[in-house]
Amino acid sequence: MKRGRQMLKGKFNNCYGLKSFELEMINFTYNNKALIYSPNGVMKTSFAKSLDDIQNGIIPEDRIFTKVPKFELEYKGRKCNTEDSTEVLKAMGLYVIHSFNESLEAKESISTLLVDRLLKKEYEDIIGSLEGEVKIFINALNSKSQVSKNNVKDVLFTDFKLTKDQEWLDLFKKITEKYPSFETTEDLRGLDYNTIFNAKAIKILENPKFKRSIERYIEILDDLIKQSTFLTKGFDDYKADQLGKSFGKYDLFAAKHIIKLNDGTEIQSSSEWEIKYKEEMSRVEKAPELKKVYSEISKMLNGSEESRSLKEILKSNKQLIRYLDDLDDLKIKLWLNYIAESRGVYDNLQLRFESAEKRIGEIFDEANKRRDVWVKIVEDFNARFNVPFKIRIKNQAHVLLKSEAPNIVFDYERGADKVEKAHKELMSVLSMGEKRALYLLQILFDIELKKSEVLTSGDSVLVVVDDIADSFDYKNKYAIIEYLKEISEAKNLDLLILTHNFDFYRTVASRLDIKRENTFIVQRDENDNLIMSKFGYTKDVFKRMVVEKLKNGKINTDTQKTKWLIAGIPFFRNIADYMGKDDVYAELTNLLHLKTKTDTITINDLWSEYQKVIALEPLVIPDASKTVMKLLSDLSAQISSVQAEEACLENKIILSIAVRIEAEKFMLKKYNESKMTPLQSDSNQTREWFEGIKARLLPEEHKILEQVNMVTPENIHINAFMYEPIIDLSDWHLKKIYSDIKLLNA
Repeated sequence: MKRGRQMLKGKFNNCYGLKSFELEMINFTYNNKALIYSPNGVMKTSFAKSLDDIQNGIIPEDRIFTKVPKFELEYKGRKCNTEDSTEVLKAMGLYVIHSFNESLEAKESISTLLVDRLLKKEYEDIIGSLEGEVKIFINALNSKSQVSKNNVKDVLFTDFKLTKDQEWLDLFKKITEKYPSFETTEDLRGLDYNTIFNAKAIKILENPKFKRSIERYIEILDDLIKQSTFLTKGFDDYKADQLGKSFGKYDLFAAKHIIKLNDGTEIQSSSEWEIKYKEEMSRVEKAPELKKVYSEISKMLNGSEESRSLKEILKSNKQLIRYLDDLDDLKIKLWLNYIAESRGVYDNLQLRFESAEKRIGEIFDEANKRRDVWVKIVEDFNARFNVPFKIRIKNQAHVLLKSEAPNIVFDYERGADKVEKAHKELMSVLSMGEKRALYLLQILFDIELKKSEVLTSGDSVLVVVDDIADSFDYKNKYAIIEYLKEISEAKNLDLLILTHNFDFYRTVASRLDIKRENTFIVQRDENDNLIMSKFGYTKDVFKRMVVEKLKNGKINTDTQKTKWLIAGIPFFRNIADYMGKDDVYAELTNLLHLKTKTDTITINDLWSEYQKVIALEPLVIPDASKTVMKLLSDLSAQISSVQAEEACLENKIILSIAVRIEAEKFMLKKYNESKMTPLQSDSNQTREWFEGIKARLLPEEHKILEQVNMVTPENIHINAFMYEPIIDLSDWHLKKIYSDIKLLNA
């Protein structure tokens, strides 16, 4: 099915550093990639921050000047402007990747990189919907146990042997499986957890001597019960007590039933049973051997106020002593008692969790499947990037959703040595480039999530990349380009790359096959406005524009070919230097510096020198006898007369050459006026002449010539790999310098 026209365009005023910027229309219909080259400090970061604000539902503004911001943006039929709501801004479908955030915490902690935000949100929504019931449940347990509300879950889960990353549903499952019919234990009713299990009491309870005393007490008690005519080992004091309490509960004696004991005694009421039970227990407890052990136990509980509280409980409820031989079991029994006393609250919460259990299970399964995607990303990262660490994924689905522990680890390697490092430790030893690589890993995870989101929603997302490869070495830079290529192949993702690195610009344009109509340059004019225009130079400029265009010699009146005839001088000069053709190098130097022969070299002479470097056909041009300097002057005047900003490399090279020649003419005049002779230089003649004459220059003359020295050297000593400085230089700035130096010479 044919796609509709997929456009991006907008206007920005007073948004960060964007005083006035019109984003020309970018067409993603047949090529979902676009590239904007802009000199450093002109617009990239301001533009990226403005779009980042929009994606977060914020109106971008100027952070320095108090000017009213204004913007409008359109992307694939969606529109927004300064007047729109947060929801409208967020719905634009933008995702901005900034060049680097040193803390690596720009979006989320490095420890939670692997979290699938969509699954995590759904999981948290389900759990969040139960927060009210959970709070009521915690309050009930707090009032029964006296454990603080903040600690109830941790203590409860620890006692039931659950881990911190498990949930209430896991607790309810465990209770249902292990204690399906738990009820209130009367001996434990009214006991608060903290009285028995405070720090000082636990120290005594876990003391081996105390444990031996408990064991001896229970052993003696069992022996005394065996001797009883009322109690036996199978029907001990606990069971007799519980049976007596059940009589009243179930109205046994109200139905005229009678209980006959084995000694012939008949029990006809609950009170008679209670009297018989107490008589028997009194006899047992008064036994000297049992009293002795109980006394030892009491003495050991005299150490502190906390342990004395436990002693008072034991004094009035000796049945509790039987539970002290297994403290883990006692903890569970206490919690089950508290839960049983709040049964309605528990049952309601359990039902709510069980109703959500199926979807929670599905979410965990999906999170586990996602893990395979993360593993592949990490493996690719380890294979592609040249960094001194390898990354491993350690954690399971519940961590991917709950983010309660780091889920990636770093194996730092140096030679044969390898050590596992925490993120914080790692950051202190990495270089800036290595930190940037780690930051990129975070971006890759985020992009993977974006890909899954757009597959689900069917919406388009514009991924804006702000100089992500800045400060990387070449190996890692090419790894990033490969990642960008993979991103650009994702369905429903459009890619807009911003860069100030010209080499990166050319490589990305070539490797990602970005169509020429989707490559742009943004430069600043003399009024501080930003001008965006189509931009070429995605391939080897000198091969395509100099060698291929000039090879047949048919210059005729073709303006662009004529310009490259002059702009090619630095290129042919460099090639001659590489080839060891010193005579050609010297002859072409006469056209880049003011020498004795400079004004006499004709276009024919220039072509002859070119033919000594590469095979060229005879020259066809209307006036081949014209001097190169005259042609240079004519072309410079023509270029300078155009008021619009032009991102044209040949124009800038021509102006740079003209500026230098005019500067040296002016300085030679100054030398002559001062009756001085300038040094003949084989290196940087312009700089050396300036140093020799600067003491005799007026302030304005000094300022202009200083600018010439700053601007022209890199622009003229140029080859296929090193012409970024001249591309960065604004067109109007070069024209201004040319105009100024011409005025000096007038």
